[in-house]
Amino acid sequence: MKIVNVIPITQGVLKEVLTYYTSKDAEKNSLVMVPLRGKSVPGLVVSAEDANEAKTRLRTSRFTLKRVERVAERNFLLPEFINAAEETAKYFACTPGGIIADLVPSRIFEEYLKFKGALSPLLLKENIGKTKVPQPENLKNVDKYAVQANDEDRFSVYRGIIREEFAKSSSVFIACPTTISVETVFHELGRGIEQYTFFLHGKMTPTEMLAKWKIILETAHPVLIIATPSFSSIPRADFGAFIIEQESRDAYHAISRPFFDFRFFLERYSEKMNARFIVGDFFLRVETLRQHELRNFSAIIPLRFRLLSTLEQSVIDMKKEKADGPKENGFRVISEKLAKAIDSTLSSGGNVFLFGVRRGLAPITACRDCGNVLSCSRCKIPYVLHREGKRNIFICHKCEERKKTEIMCPICGGWRLHALGGGVELTAEEARAMFPHATVYELHSDIAKTDKKCAEIANAFNNSRGSILVGTEFALPYVEKVSLSAVISIDTLFSLPDFRIQEKILRKLMEAKSKAEKTFIVQTRYANEKIFQSIIQGNLLEFYKNEITERNRFFYPPFSVIIKIRFEGTDEDVANKAEGLEKTFSKYSIKIFPAFIPKIREKYQVNAIIKIPADKWPDAELFEKVLALPPCFRVKVDPEDLL
Repeated sequence: MKIVNVIPITQGVLKEVLTYYTSKDAEKNSLVMVPLRGKSVPGLVVSAEDANEAKTRLRTSRFTLKRVERVAERNFLLPEFINAAEETAKYFACTPGGIIADLVPSRIFEEYLKFKGALSPLLLKENIGKTKVPQPENLKNVDKYAVQANDEDRFSVYRGIIREEFAKSSSVFIACPTTISVETVFHELGRGIEQYTFFLHGKMTPTEMLAKWKIILETAHPVLIIATPSFSSIPRADFGAFIIEQESRDAYHAISRPFFDFRFFLERYSEKMNARFIVGDFFLRVETLRQHELRNFSAIIPLRFRLLSTLEQSVIDMKKEKADGPKENGFRVISEKLAKAIDSTLSSGGNVFLFGVRRGLAPITACRDCGNVLSCSRCKIPYVLHREGKRNIFICHKCEERKKTEIMCPICGGWRLHALGGGVELTAEEARAMFPHATVYELHSDIAKTDKKCAEIANAFNNSRGSILVGTEFALPYVEKVSLSAVISIDTLFSLPDFRIQEKILRKLMEAKSKAEKTFIVQTRYANEKIFQSIIQGNLLEFYKNEITERNRFFYPPFSVIIKIRFEGTDEDVANKAEGLEKTFSKYSIKIFPAFIPKIREKYQVNAIIKIPADKWPDAELFEKVLALPPCFRVKVDPEDLL
């Protein structure tokens, strides 16, 4: 009989190691199935000892040990993969089991742990893929590269890397942030090597997933795998390069516990595998550009900071625009100058893409008498005005609370409510009224709920002539090249108190611009903002210099590591939790403040922030304190925002 310490491979379990017993042969790194909270979950054995040696300790134990249910014939996870997961867990103050659970599809675990499962014969092989020859310690300097260029040039670089690795009998893994990006990259890079190129993503059926997994492991030739990061666990030992495409996307952040960054894991994994690590995008993260500046990343081709363009480009100052005719809320979303450009484009048979950042008719409704902004009674965030059928309705985008528009101001009782700003629904309504002979499509999350519906709308627009598509960021991956691409409004983002907001705005503007073949137009009330000049002139270097200076000035990443702790509750509850955090982290200058959305469903939302120098993390003492926090505290290390 053996006593085994097991890391549960599942999200939401905050304790790192649990103890079980088994009569089976379970050594360190064995893969097992164990009971936990009334269900069976996979686990990884971290240590094992003879039950006789632990007899005295077991007698004084306050809990009864449970039995290991199954032991796999062999652990399919590579040692390098496990080590990278452990290192990632230390950085993001979570457990290795949670990291591994996010990196291995549950269906794969089930199949490996089944007796005579579809994948178990593969475990009988001595080596999966080609075993890499260990390098001497003094040669273990993993090459890291940054590629900042347009899609065509990036893909050209990737093709060169794939050829080089195949020539060395090594495989390549390309991580993509979304399903649609996986499919796009697959079609771009798979030509000519179709039999050795595979794509994987979470929207595949279990049968498709298992079949591809099996073929990939049975293929003796090096392979190219294009997948979302959760498939990096595929146990080929011959990876020679890991590429992160569209490196700047927020989709690389895990959206549930454990809150970690897939990019960080893949960088650690490449180090353990002695493989090249490459990140690519049209504009890399500020943190990555800083690493390139410090020479921690090399450039395969010179980073493109000057984006030359033959487009007709302009910024329309909406403060100087005169309203063209009366409007319900006092202004037109589509300015007179933009309307003329749209009309000219449609007349020549070209298509138009109108990009906005807000859904609905108007993002804010205010009282003319007292200035109060109408907000959700439960979440305290502004209602968004929507059209439903022939009537308008207020909707909270956080909790989906709905309210009729025939209401008075809750502060002064006034009836003079005034809609401010323009959402994509209002933009579409104006476009239909101003250009009645053009077909106007809409593509945003209120219209299209599935990938199939998105593709249906996008294909209809992309295959038409003289049409208009109105959409949010939701539409960007689906839109092909158009004659005219215009940003209707992006101004509401400037008000967000987020240290990364300028970078995010720049990225949205660049994506909208990338859709244009002839003309690109931006409408804004902040025409003097430097960011618009950076976009029009294509001067990304100046933007980076300004941004890195501001980050350094206020001690934001990459100069610091931020630990964000979110908690919620009643007024008294959050006060008690805040007091407890201040005592626990008294030596770390913790700052506690209301979240940007201060109340959700009658519960107050509060954030706590700790900043420490980047070279001081992970700090062992602080790590233990953070890991010991109860589940009611949600911890994010290097969060995507502070809101």
